[in-house]
Amino acid sequence: SVVLLLNKSDLLSLRICSFSSLCVVLQIHLCYPQWFSHEGDDVDDGTEQEVAFTEFRSDVCKLIRKALAVDKDTALEFVRNTVSSITQGNQAAALADSQLEACLTMLHVCGEQKAYENELGPTATQILHCPWIMQHRSWLVQLQTLELVCKYSGAASRCIDTVCLPALLGGVRSKNPKVAKRASFLLVKFCKQHKAAVGPKVGPFVNELSSCLTIAPGQADRDYQDNLYEAVGTLLSQDIDDQAMTLLAVLGQFSTVLDRGGPDLVAVPPGGTTADCLYNRVMLALASLAKAIEKCSVGLEAWDMVLGKLRASFAHVAVDRIIRQSMILLCRQLLQTLPSERLAPVLNDVLPVVKANSTTQSADMAEFLGFVSHLVTQSDAELGRGLVSSQLPGLVNDLAPAWQAMPVDSPETRREKLELGVAILTLMRDSATKQTEAFVEVLRSTPAVLGLIRLCIGTPGEVQLYTASIQIVSRLV
Repeated sequence: SVVLLLNKSDLLSLRICSFSSLCVVLQIHLCYPQWFSHEGDDVDDGTEQEVAFTEFRSDVCKLIRKALAVDKDTALEFVRNTVSSITQGNQAAALADSQLEACLTMLHVCGEQKAYENELGPTATQILHCPWIMQHRSWLVQLQTLELVCKYSGAASRCIDTVCLPALLGGVRSKNPKVAKRASFLLVKFCKQHKAAVGPKVGPFVNELSSCLTIAPGQADRDYQDNLYEAVGTLLSQDIDDQAMTLLAVLGQFSTVLDRGGPDLVAVPPGGTTADCLYNRVMLALASLAKAIEKCSVGLEAWDMVLGKLRASFAHVAVDRIIRQSMILLCRQLLQTLPSERLAPVLNDVLPVVKANSTTQSADMAEFLGFVSHLVTQSDAELGRGLVSSQLPGLVNDLAPAWQAMPVDSPETRREKLELGVAILTLMRDSATKQTEAFVEVLRSTPAVLGLIRLCIGTPGEVQLYTASIQIVSRLV
């Protein structure tokens, strides 16, 4: 009956059932039952009953959105009255955890649309100033409170430093891993939204997170720490003196970790994988830091020092698929952060290592070719020209004969050969587009390049190969 009512917005339907009563029903159905205790990151890991309730709760949220479309004013007034009630005195402490969380969830869902978010801003500010809610012991309430802090922080601009940021930092330090991980993700969003306000205080911000930023080997959630480094990088994206000093300090911590060197740096923890080794953790954290910093012009010597130590450890690293992908990710992020003359030495060391580890499977080699293509298209003219001249001849000379000899005796092998062929031609096409002069020089000096183009033009039955080769020629006409 609730669904039928929400599908009809005529006045008769609204008279049949008090709309405020309907809102009460929806809020009641949001409440987690007492038996619900699943705290994992993925709800699908819960019991069948928990998964079913989570899906039901999602449907209730859809009905709340429908209710807003039917009678926005009544729905928002219900939320305002509810929040006003639970923030009076210690009323929040008198509610069951699930009831309080349901009230907060309804406020969050109603504010999903920007127009409604603005209307509910003053209401959400009441939550932010209620210590009984902001310091609640329940992980369910903590999660929803952090969501509200991030969503409504714009409306509560006067308490960004005093309430919002401390709440998120407290969530990051939570002993509950689900709360801590979600808080780290929301902290990135918050720092992007309020970079101008929080950026000047980046030094104390990093000090608050110092224990959480410590890089150590192990199976601790990597996404959690990567989020924290991205948040730090977001605040370090402006080249002003205070931020430059903090950047130097953060990079100095990376340098200290890498000074350990040797076996400790690349050792796999018991029961773990290479993803858990200190070397991989350093690369991922550096990539997250660089992700938010565009065209850094300060602290370049510190970047050189850290990356130099990272490259010096290549000889000790057993490169597998995990390490290779981390190397690719780091270089992709550094491409937007460092000037080409600083990045070129890193690529000179990384590309041969990644290429050597990409020869066992065609999918790995296609990934490597896509990486080189990305570098060519996104780098400046000088670096792109150098990449085309140094990488393309060797790649085509090595891969063209092997690619032609690949069997096509099954749908799978045919698909693998097609994907690798397209990857080779895509790199050639991007090189011809972005670095035409350098590509023409390669074309003249490397017969295998012209031979591969001719071969693929002569096979119109393979549409993708034929099209890619025609595109290469069209770039040169």
